[in-house]
Amino acid sequence: MAELDDPGGEPNFDLFGSFGLDFFSDDELLLTETDFTEQKETTEQTEQTEIGQLNDVDIDNSITENRNKNTIKKTQSDLNVFYRRAKSVNETRTLENISEQELDKLLPHFVLNARKQNGDEYEPDTLTSMLRSFDRLLSEKGKHYSILTDIQFAKAREALSCKQKQLRRAGKGQKPNKALELSETQIHKLWDDRETTRMSHTSKPFTYTRDEHHRVKYGDIKIKCEDGPEGREYVEWIIERGSKTPTGEHEFVPDRKFNSKMFATDGPRCPVKIFKEYLARRTPEMASADSPLYLASIVKPSSHIWFKRQPLGKNSLGSFMKSMSEAAGLSGKHTNHSVHRTMISTLRKENMEPLNIIALAGQRNLKSLDSYSSTSTKQQKDMSLKLSCCVEDEERHKSVAKSQVLTAKQQDQNRGNNLFSGAVFNNCNFTLTTAEAGFGCDNAVPSAKKFKRVLPLIDSDDEL
Repeated sequence: MAELDDPGGEPNFDLFGSFGLDFFSDDELLLTETDFTEQKETTEQTEQTEIGQLNDVDIDNSITENRNKNTIKKTQSDLNVFYRRAKSVNETRTLENISEQELDKLLPHFVLNARKQNGDEYEPDTLTSMLRSFDRLLSEKGKHYSILTDIQFAKAREALSCKQKQLRRAGKGQKPNKALELSETQIHKLWDDRETTRMSHTSKPFTYTRDEHHRVKYGDIKIKCEDGPEGREYVEWIIERGSKTPTGEHEFVPDRKFNSKMFATDGPRCPVKIFKEYLARRTPEMASADSPLYLASIVKPSSHIWFKRQPLGKNSLGSFMKSMSEAAGLSGKHTNHSVHRTMISTLRKENMEPLNIIALAGQRNLKSLDSYSSTSTKQQKDMSLKLSCCVEDEERHKSVAKSQVLTAKQQDQNRGNNLFSGAVFNNCNFTLTTAEAGFGCDNAVPSAKKFKRVLPLIDSDDEL
């Protein structure tokens, strides 16, 4: 534009005059600049407000999305039970809107009268978990008091303790629905069953949760070998995409001190060999690093390919052990958690270091091992037989001692009866004297020997 104004001279920067901006007065120009400044400040404030609101929403959504889904469902289910009981006493407010004093009166009523929808009593531990759900919700809602620890809720905790004692006297608290560990016989039966053997090639190589296995990718697990000429092959889980914790917190914090590994055993049940065969049964398209590790299986495979080009669903992963148990005809309740329980129980029976066990299992403290360890039926049988054998041995010893005494008496009697065996006497008189303790007894007590009484001599100085 400068070239058009003065092609042969210097550029003309008096553009405002060219466009006739000098038409506005000074006051109008000043007003225009002020309005522009205010508008700019208003726009910046609006943008900051919108950004702040969006950040708050994003933070809340992020927190909600990364909470444990099962924990959220459990909390909502317990709240439904609470609201159903609270409605019976004309209480319709939500839990966080009830004051501390009113809540302390309402909770004992809930604990003592809570029932299932069919009228049955809850298990003692279920009532405890409900109070924990309530306490967790109050914490999430920003409340600064705790049902489980604060003194103002002591009455509610005392009511809970009394209710638990009452339920245990009625036979509750035995955990009838808990998943059982697998015995050695059941493990052998799973291996011998043809259908479960094929299913085991698609089962989970590590004892992690369903959600963890659903996240794992093909490239997260590697087959490696130890150093040295005799090094064993092993399968290592090198990338862990989140581990579940009992509270649902710190879900993506690596709890395990080392990567989980499975070493080759050189036997027909070698885990490395089975894992290699599992990988060989998929199509090459599903062998990339970001492909899901677990694939849906073909019901009746017609070739060496056993799996489809689609991931295995969560529900199928969650029912793996149940399906295998039913196919093999195992008794008792067995779920995927049975494998985790069996692993911990087996390691404890083999006297492995407890700290190493919790590191492998991803547990947070040693006390948690007690809930997984149990005494197997075989161990109970051994203890029973030990006690029975001790009683039987004692009775056997008494019987043997009594028999020996009777045998000795019989021998003594026979010895006396055979004293004159085969002898012939004519016109003879015999005088027989028996011992006091019994005829012919070697240990007969001899009769006391009789002595003649002798009077003592008394010395005297008297003359005769």
